[in-house]
Amino acid sequence: KWWDRLPPRRLKPLCEEKGLSASGNSQALAGRLRESGGLGWGQLEALCELVCVDKHGSTAEIAQRIGARLRHIGARLTADYSDREFLLAAMQEDGVALQYASQELRADR
Repeated sequence: KWWDRLPPRRLKPLCEEKGLSASGNSQALAGRLRESGGLGWGQLEALCELVCVDKHGSTAEIAQRIGARLRHIGARLTADYSDREFLLAAMQEDGVALQYASQELRADR
């Protein structure tokens, strides 16, 4: 599952928002999120900016785009990659990735 490819620092707040335990590695955190019914719209939307994908469409379409980006890029990065490192890798793969990044990331030069 693509959630396992997110670093723990990104999964912990998602768990906390749902009142779940925020301890453990990526696999443990992702497992708790899956068991609790998955992510809400707002959480998916925030992840879109993190992984630089379009946030328009159904939740299934959005999840598919996030998963594809994480599978292609996440495997090339260290386990606890920074948002900036991910954006740079995303831009190398897809030049339009920058337009979907958060304002904060786009302003980081």
